[in-house]
Amino acid sequence: QGKGSKLLLQYDLYCPLMMAFSLAALLLSGMKGARAASPEAEVHRQGATLLGSALGASFSFWLGGSALQYAVMYGLKVRVRMLPLTCVTGYALGGVCAPLLGKLILAPAPTAAFLLLLCVGGGASAATAGRTLASLAQDPKQAVAIGVLCAGLNILGTMYLEWMYF
Repeated sequence: QGKGSKLLLQYDLYCPLMMAFSLAALLLSGMKGARAASPEAEVHRQGATLLGSALGASFSFWLGGSALQYAVMYGLKVRVRMLPLTCVTGYALGGVCAPLLGKLILAPAPTAAFLLLLCVGGGASAATAGRTLASLAQDPKQAVAIGVLCAGLNILGTMYLEWMYF
C-alpha cells in the first residue's frame, strides 16, 4: 500500500469540480484576450458562447480524459472504480491550470516561459497523477503504460488548450 493507494481511498469531488471551474475561467480569460488581440481571427460558431465553450472544453477534458483512462485500465485488467479515477484526474487539473494562469499573467512573455511552467507545474501534477494510477497495476509494464498515458494526457492536453484558446 503506497502513497497512491491512499489518494485513491480519500476521494471527494469538491476540489476537482473547483479545479474544472477554475480551468473554465482561465480558458474564458484566454479566449477574451485572444479575441481582443486579433478580432479578425475570431471563429464564429453558431450558437456558441465564450462561457459555454470554456465550460464545455474544461469538463470535456476532465471527464473525457477520465473515461479514456478508465477504458484503457479496464482493457489492461486493472481494477479501478470510476469515481476515484475521476477524482485523481480532477486534482491533476491543477497542473493544467498553473501554466495557463502563468501564461495569462506573463502575457507578453515568450512561449518558453509557458513551456517552463508546463514542465515544472504541469509535469509535477501529471507525474503525481500518473504514479497514483500506476500504483494500481500488478504488472510493471502496465504501470508504466498507465503512468505515461495519464501524464501524457495532462501535458498534451494543456498544450492543446493553450494553442486552441489562448
